[in-house]
Amino acid sequence: MRINRWLLDSERTECFRLGVEPTRCKLPPRRMRKCCQIFYEGKVQGVGFRFSIKQIAAGYDVTGYVKNLADGRVELVIAGDKSELDAFLEAIRTSSLGSHISSETRAEMDSKQTFRGFVIQ
Repeated sequence: MRINRWLLDSERTECFRLGVEPTRCKLPPRRMRKCCQIFYEGKVQGVGFRFSIKQIAAGYDVTGYVKNLADGRVELVIAGDKSELDAFLEAIRTSSLGSHISSETRAEMDSKQTFRGFVIQ
């Protein structure tokens, strides 16, 4: 690990949380955060789909939201480390929710978006 001389506000806050002076704080290198938007089609509304996704999200280091759309699809927007995102999406596919999904469309988004936790909208 290296000593960070110029820290982002979030990193400075983490140093204070650890009880370390920011100029002497050693943090692991920042991971590349990704953000993506996924649309699910199929029997994905009225079956507890959003609630189940929120439960699965609790086991992963991801943030974002899930919401129903008027056209019958479900939109999932998530941010996190690429490996966490991939593992989270695979967990959704291999869970009981997989049988409700007829198609999944994924698009990368601006990785600068930030979310607080994971919520159902």
